[in-house]
Amino acid sequence: MVERRVAKEIEKVREKFDVECVDDNIMKWHIALQGPDHTPYFGGTFLVQLDFPNDYPFHGPKVKFHTKIYHPNINHKGDVCMGIIDNEWIPSHTALIVMNGLVSLLENPNPNDPLVPEIASIIKRDKKKFIIVAEEWTHTYAM
Repeated sequence: MVERRVAKEIEKVREKFDVECVDDNIMKWHIALQGPDHTPYFGGTFLVQLDFPNDYPFHGPKVKFHTKIYHPNINHKGDVCMGIIDNEWIPSHTALIVMNGLVSLLENPNPNDPLVPEIASIIKRDKKKFIIVAEEWTHTYAM
């Protein structure tokens, strides 16, 4: 039942993102996330992994960035702090909603709910500096 739902969802996600199953496992995806226009991530390609639990959709997928990124809501291990995958998950959410949420997070970092307080502090104090460093990291790690 879970695998059937995930198989349907991968087709929807493939309409917008480049997705591959890891080791032919429908429950583990690698997704190439393109940095959105007008952000310091533009031009970069970020590898994101989604791991679906056996009780999906009652619990959301685990999300991890494999590409280093300078962002207040994504730490050095690739963990992501985003409400819809954390405390706001509901069974009607889908992988496409998660991916669209990640795009939105890249477009609008949330320094008020940071996973990396140091970067959040920089955004609040000096947004230009944040943009410069985020662009440097994008060019170094995502291109």
